[in-house]
Amino acid sequence: MALTGPEVAHRAQSVRVAGRDVLVYSAANADEVMDRAIERNEPAPYGAVVWSSAWALAYRLEGFAGPGPIVDVGAGCGLFSLAAAACGHEVIALDICPVSRALLRAAAADQGLVVDVREFDITGDAPLPPGQLYTFADVLYEQAMVGPVGRRIAEAVMNGTVWVAEPDRTFRALFDDDLRARGLATAPTRVAVPHGDDAGTVLVYTWERA
Repeated sequence: MALTGPEVAHRAQSVRVAGRDVLVYSAANADEVMDRAIERNEPAPYGAVVWSSAWALAYRLEGFAGPGPIVDVGAGCGLFSLAAAACGHEVIALDICPVSRALLRAAAADQGLVVDVREFDITGDAPLPPGQLYTFADVLYEQAMVGPVGRRIAEAVMNGTVWVAEPDRTFRALFDDDLRARGLATAPTRVAVPHGDDAGTVLVYTWERA
């Protein structure tokens, strides 16, 4: 199997989500991929591995009637996007990292899944595409992302239902304050996730479409 786009040593992982077997490609050596991104002044490839937050959202797919579109913001290597596509939903996967996008495109192609993978910068000015459900999994990887992510959540809530999954980081209080200032205060649900490269407890925030 040859990846289109950036070359990266990868591993294939078969996972079962929402009653379906899905193949996910992730970076075999995350440190190596990160070093290369720094050398090339590319976006940090945080999403080139499978994080527990993506699992936390994938668990909820069985309760989503669809059909979509589902807009996966910061899709990374695409566990959630691939699982949603396998469930028959229309999926738009957005990510800034070329490595993550290449891994996701290759995994989708090799399984005959249709995922519309697009380059997208959460901190930029381009609007989110229209969707029925917007998902954000582990996009608060730096404190500087609190404001941009809050802005994107506020944008998404105007159009559809929003699911956000994040580990309980030290700057969670800042994120909650940002949501409160935007009139989006809500109590997250704690979800135990035994899967992913950072298995543990994940906080899931939900805003239902009006």
